Amino acid sequence: MIGIALLYFGGERLVTNASALARSFGLTPYVVGLTVVAFGTSSPELAATLSSSLSGTPDMALGNVVGSNIANVGLILGLTALVYPLATGRSTVTRELPLMLAVSLLLWPVVQGGISRVEGAVLFALLIAYVMWQLKLGSTDPAAVEEAEREAAEEEAIPTGQALLGAVIGIALLVAGAQALVTGATALAQALGISERVIGLTMLALGTSLPELASSLIAATRRHTELVLGGIIGSNIFNILAILGLTALVQPLPVDVQSAQGDILVMIGFAAAALLLMWRTARLGKLGGLVLLAAYGAYTYTLF
Repeated sequence: MIGIALLYFGGERLVTNASALARSFGLTPYVVGLTVVAFGTSSPELAATLSSSLSGTPDMALGNVVGSNIANVGLILGLTALVYPLATGRSTVTRELPLMLAVSLLLWPVVQGGISRVEGAVLFALLIAYVMWQLKLGSTDPAAVEEAEREAAEEEAIPTGQALLGAVIGIALLVAGAQALVTGATALAQALGISERVIGLTMLALGTSLPELASSLIAATRRHTELVLGGIIGSNIFNILAILGLTALVQPLPVDVQSAQGDILVMIGFAAAALLLMWRTARLGKLGGLVLLAAYGAYTYTLF
């Protein structure tokens, strides 16, 4: 219960202050979602994956990342679309969602034989290039400046320093709340005799995805749909490039390829489903949300 409360207040603080940061720097909430929010809400996955790798449970480490990406699309996008339809611009459908799918596909050859330090360095280098590219797009796009000015006129201004501090506090609350839930859920799963892989794909993945769920649902109730989509797409890209990249740099990650390949295929399938559902209308409505939720429920059922 404490973890849920921390996640709610952390999500509220992060959404409010991330939107204010977007306005102060002339960036759209979507770009801030792809970078600041995505990194902040992915920090629990980083902590859990590093901890799992260093404690000698690599199956749980990889399962956490893959399971989080599946939960982000199947559970979080699905639930959020039921709260409020997610509409976006064509660039999300033609550029960002295909990029998320491409990064998901990249993981397939990378895991063959385990993830080495060299492969970790390549993944992390791709992350840096991705962040720089997004920031450049957001700061040079005239539409970004126009949208930031419009939102600044509609909402009460928050000083940049205060917004930055508020976002950091929001991220800290999200991390603390997720940690409280992950600890209990993992201990419970182990007590029930569930395998490391399934714990990583379900309990740990869901627990570390709760920041994305909390911030996405709060953003959806406030009609910040671009922040939702940017946060989910950015988080999935961060999870692979940053978390697996950094973890492999600290300690090479051995992979049970036979069991991991099926889960990675499911992750790729969810990324492709999100792209297909939004391709024609650049919108994810309630029907699409139900499709994603049903698929996530079916996948989780088969694991157990």
